Amino acid sequence: MKLRPFVPMSPILTAQLPKGEQWLYQLKWDGYRIVAHVNDGSARLYSNTMLSKNKPFPELDYALSRLKGSFVLDGEAVILDEASGTPSFQRLQQRDKLSDSRLITAAALQKPVQYILFDLLAAD
Repeated sequence: MKLRPFVPMSPILTAQLPKGEQWLYQLKWDGYRIVAHVNDGSARLYSNTMLSKNKPFPELDYALSRLKGSFVLDGEAVILDEASGTPSFQRLQQRDKLSDSRLITAAALQKPVQYILFDLLAAD
């Protein structure tokens, strides 16, 4: 399966929630939107603007590369604060700005990124 660039759907700010049985809601995580294209032992991670995110988040790359099959996932990368258990957007931004491979590896071991899965966009 070849993944063509696309813009994932974004949340819409509104004063009132839509009503009706056709609507579902999900929690707003304070992280980075990540679209993951997994293809038989290889994972490509993309931001919501389709920029590669494999380098800043090697633990996600590693975990997803171990999965079998060909599919596209949509989710949120977060770093959870140890004390509160809530996502820390500031820590995630700090991780994303690292460019030195040694620092990225150390950061991935100290404060690993979690992948909160929202949706399976495509399979095989």
